[in-house]
Amino acid sequence: SRQSSSMEVRSLLSLVLDFVGQHFDALSLPVLADLGADIKQKLLPYVSSKNRLTQANLCIFLHTHMKHLTLLDGRTLDDSSFATITKFCHHITHLNVTGCLQFTDDTISRFISSCSFIEVLIMNKCTQVSDEGVRRAVQAYPRLSHLSLDEGYQITDLTLEYIGKYCSVLRVLSMDYCQYITNKGLQHLAATPALKASLEELSFACCPEITDEGLQILRVLLRIRSINLNGCSELKDAAISNLAYCSNLNRISLAECGKLTDKTAQVLAGLSKIQEADFSYCKKISDAALQYLVSRCSNLRTLKLTKCNATDKLLDVLAQGAPKITDLCLNNCKDVSDEGLHQLAYSCKHLSKLDVSFCSVTFVGLREVAVHCPNLRVIAVWGLTLTEEQIDELSEYVLLQRTATRK
Repeated sequence: SRQSSSMEVRSLLSLVLDFVGQHFDALSLPVLADLGADIKQKLLPYVSSKNRLTQANLCIFLHTHMKHLTLLDGRTLDDSSFATITKFCHHITHLNVTGCLQFTDDTISRFISSCSFIEVLIMNKCTQVSDEGVRRAVQAYPRLSHLSLDEGYQITDLTLEYIGKYCSVLRVLSMDYCQYITNKGLQHLAATPALKASLEELSFACCPEITDEGLQILRVLLRIRSINLNGCSELKDAAISNLAYCSNLNRISLAECGKLTDKTAQVLAGLSKIQEADFSYCKKISDAALQYLVSRCSNLRTLKLTKCNATDKLLDVLAQGAPKITDLCLNNCKDVSDEGLHQLAYSCKHLSKLDVSFCSVTFVGLREVAVHCPNLRVIAVWGLTLTEEQIDELSEYVLLQRTATRK
């Protein structure tokens, strides 16, 4: 079957690393020490995420020429652990300490004194890092190109002021769930000539204080290629109108921006380079507006429309206007039926992932799209009613993500 022969759900290497991470305690230190440096570097995030790192085994993974260091959910890592890392590693350029709860402002200073070349700094869920810690980092690392501070609950507009002051080559900035970020802070990004020329990706998902006024910065950030504003529920069409200036935009996420209307779709329809779009839960955007959007954006590859006003007519327009679509989410779109899947089946030959959970589709439509879309690998069918035989037949072609209701 197509599904069993070429399904790329997880690589064999990731499965092995995950297994080793879970059974790490059963392996002897000499065995681990004999592993190649590349394997140990790949294994480290898994071991860290399973809370298996200790002061005793940490040194096994470190070497003086290490450039990429990823420590995920390292709850067992404390100041002495980071002291060990900075003692061994002086050439780190990419540092990811997502979920390391004991990573603090002082830890940042420790890295600054030891590692002078950091260009990518990811401190998501590091809840003890404050504006002062970010200031130290951005001042010490002038070549910083990627900064991520998601769920930084001590981060305020001061951080954006420091970024505007010290970062001249920053390309990627992510501050999702930073609840104290406001319109005033965003203005610092637009006030710096170097940042206006360098910023390409912005993410401020679920920052409740960001409104239409703050997004006026997009008028001058002309290199922006990607923007994530999911959950910024106060945004209205006036905010999105600023995107009309972003001619390079290819990725836009506006899920749960419930005040947006058809005017938003009309603005985005003028941006022909868009490849990925998420309008999930934007219930005020009509099916007609979505049709207009997809008819103009022929480069669309990913479209997410959970609980939107999508209909079979939209899928007809999508099949004609954006036939290279690869990832389509129609979760809870009640007006999507087998008729719409028929249009996809014979036109969207690049489709690889489809979510029709809780739609009005049946086995007939599912089978048609599974058989006739040669690259289709996964169909999500949560909430659909299928017999055992139907599930078995579909599984010969694709991986079903379910629990479908069985007849």
